[in-house]
Amino acid sequence: MKADAVHQPVLLRETVELLSPPPNGIVVDLTIGMGAHSSELLKLIPSGRLIGLDQDTEALHHAGQTLKDP
Repeated sequence: MKADAVHQPVLLRETVELLSPPPNGIVVDLTIGMGAHSSELLKLIPSGRLIGLDQDTEALHHAGQTLKDP
């Protein structure tokens, strides 16, 4: 997956609503891809933790840059 690729996340709102993690929850994204779902989920877990995995090393690198802690 190229980092400059345009990606439209599928069922983003529905996924976030369905998971609805608590503010201190742990979320595991097994296909983090470009990080769109994880980015939204991070907003719901300000004192929680996100663990992101993907088989695509380019996607992991991109997600790491996109979701990096300030």
